Amino acid sequence: MSNIAVVKFNSGEVTPEADARKDIPKYTGGCRTLQNMIPDIYGNATKRPGTELITVGNGAGCYFEPPAIDETKIGISTEAELALIGNDGGYPMDGDYELRAELDFTGIVFWPIGRPVANRDIVNSFSGTFDGRYYTIDNITYDEANHFDNTSVESNFGLFAKTTTNAQLDNIFITNMNITGPTDVNFCGLLSGDGSAFVVTNCHTQGTITITSGVGGGEIGGMFGASGNDTSCIKCSANVVITSSSGSASSEIGGFVGRANGTYLDCYAEGSITMLGTPTFGLNLVGGFAGKSLGAISITNCYSAVVITGKEYFAVGGFLGFQDDDPAYAFSDCFWDITIEPDHSDLGHLGEVTDTPVSVPTDVADITAGTSSGDGSTVDMYREATFTNWDFDDVWQIREGRDYPRHRWNNIASDCIWI
Repeated sequence: MSNIAVVKFNSGEVTPEADARKDIPKYTGGCRTLQNMIPDIYGNATKRPGTELITVGNGAGCYFEPPAIDETKIGISTEAELALIGNDGGYPMDGDYELRAELDFTGIVFWPIGRPVANRDIVNSFSGTFDGRYYTIDNITYDEANHFDNTSVESNFGLFAKTTTNAQLDNIFITNMNITGPTDVNFCGLLSGDGSAFVVTNCHTQGTITITSGVGGGEIGGMFGASGNDTSCIKCSANVVITSSSGSASSEIGGFVGRANGTYLDCYAEGSITMLGTPTFGLNLVGGFAGKSLGAISITNCYSAVVITGKEYFAVGGFLGFQDDDPAYAFSDCFWDITIEPDHSDLGHLGEVTDTPVSVPTDVADITAGTSSGDGSTVDMYREATFTNWDFDDVWQIREGRDYPRHRWNNIASDCIWI
């Protein structure tokens, strides 16, 4: 039977046996298969209402069209393949990798890339490239039962233990990572524990870090525990809940990075930091974005919306806990929310040392905070006009009066339905 376009179906259902008939015009008002349609008594048919699965998203609220597969790179499609990096000759620490599927580590014991199976006390640096292609890496857990009791090295935890020169991490999306240590942990970040001279772009981390015993200490951050010279981090974000003991050792804790050096452009941190305990002498440097910055650091167009609680600090700030006295540092157009962080709004924006505010040079005077508007219905941090010199055409977008600025590439990217 020929395929004939029809507008009415008043001939009813057509049996396949009609294919042999020659008087086709008699049956042009019929239909053999009517799927997801509702015929009415007058011969018309309307599409059945409902929903249809178009595609599966990445769990972030949007669908990202992954870039085309690069066959020159080593593909990672399973949790087991990710664990081979640094543990198999075909997966070297200086290799070029790309993620080709969502990964879920629920019930799977995973060690940071760079902590080899042969000797977990060793920390090797990753110097290759890794393109996450916006796929989600979900539910990685580092805990006392499987990690901290099995090694004498209580340091370098994150997706990568440590990164170094020539390493490049792009388009990595980490969710529900949980790090729970019973003792002192150094260099702990959801993406990388420690690193220097590496490049990171378009990455997002979300999870928790809990260190609740011991004498304290460590470099802890939502993205990196520490970043060294020549690190470049562009258009990245961290959403982290950090709880740490306040002990007798030094702690450098930030919503984005614990100890910061290098260049940060168009990044933000949100979440909370809670310090517990009563130290005998605690050098706790805590900031909404960075706990401590040092050297010739540059931070531009960044903000923090992190709630900080706890009383035992050496230096604390809504954006930055402590800046060393290197004259080469530069901050520009950075903000933090004093509405959610009112207790730390009078610290000169650079922290506090034994109740004496650090002086604020003119080049960092614009590390300011949004305050409630006159009617209290919106905050300046929810207004595009607050963020002077920021690129809201290609980098950022904002739901005016409803939310902080977000990256266009992230889970409210311009390709998504925004209501």
